[in-house]
Amino acid sequence: RAGNLIVDAYKIRYTADWRLWGGTAYLLLPLEGEPVLVMGLGSQADYAKAIGMVRDTRPVLVRLPEVISVFREKGLERGRIGVAGLNRIMPHGDAKDLLAAFPQARFEDATLLMEGIMVALSPEEVGYAEETHRAVEMALNRLDEVVAPGKTELEVIGEVAKTAAAHGCLDGIAHVSCEPAGSIRPASERVFQPDDIVRVFLEYYGLNGFFVELG
Repeated sequence: RAGNLIVDAYKIRYTADWRLWGGTAYLLLPLEGEPVLVMGLGSQADYAKAIGMVRDTRPVLVRLPEVISVFREKGLERGRIGVAGLNRIMPHGDAKDLLAAFPQARFEDATLLMEGIMVALSPEEVGYAEETHRAVEMALNRLDEVVAPGKTELEVIGEVAKTAAAHGCLDGIAHVSCEPAGSIRPASERVFQPDDIVRVFLEYYGLNGFFVELG
């Protein structure tokens, strides 16, 4: 028997269909039974439970003791457990306490295994990614229609973000800069000038959870 503990934001999104906007979470994927998502207290856990894929979502004040409890519920005290992010992402204290709680379990870093699965997109997933790309592209094209000398960055980027939202991109950022490369930032009240070279960077999730960056 084996469990798989997923710890960083991208893997949580891939496995639970929920993008963390703050804090940390742990997702246990057992070979038998349903997955369990352990999150911090607050509205994020409520939303994840309501619209994510993991029905057993548990909001708690301190995450790791609940994770240990889930392992015991699943009978994995002596199991083989792959941890995605064990060596690179999981907080040292949590990793130390988890390994100490189950001295007879066999823990392995499963980061590369998990990332290899994520890279192999199905035709359905490719379609979802393309759908998000089209939406972000329409938002980027909106820039050409609205940018003009005399307008503020907030006015222009507001239209770009509005277009993204209208096409299902409800979570992301739209940054702009007229400075040298590398200075991209949120929009300000600065007024565009006739000789500006405008750089825009869009980073959005679409309705199907796929992430696209365009600039």
